[in-house]
Amino acid sequence: MSPLVACALTAVAAAAAGFIFHVAAEDRLQSWISARMKGRSVSPSRKVLLPAALTSIESGAGLVVLYILVRENLPFENTILRGLTVGFLVLAITGRLFRQPLMNCLIGNPLKVVFIQDGSVWINWLLMCVVLAAVYEGLAPYAL
Repeated sequence: MSPLVACALTAVAAAAAGFIFHVAAEDRLQSWISARMKGRSVSPSRKVLLPAALTSIESGAGLVVLYILVRENLPFENTILRGLTVGFLVLAITGRLFRQPLMNCLIGNPLKVVFIQDGSVWINWLLMCVVLAAVYEGLAPYAL
């Protein structure tokens, strides 16, 4: 079996496992959540700004570990291209590259809404990864 076929089969198996769980849990989970949220109103609040900022370090730390693991195998020496590559990898891993925008279109969201909503997610992750690559490469003499 060729390495490409093995990688494709592995990707299909991993995706199928996640998709089967997602579909099986979705209806039950939504009805369970709806029953517990009946009569409650949740709205954005400034009260969560500090905890949100502090816990965002979790994503930053995860990105640093990912960057360390893939850095030597990235096809570019250019820091911005390295950051963008990792950013697109993260978007693909999280299903935000094509899947989520497509699903948002299919459920009836206007294209402009999909573009703005998912575009902001793209900008966020790509910005984080370019900054990650730039800072890491700048600190590389001191890094792990």
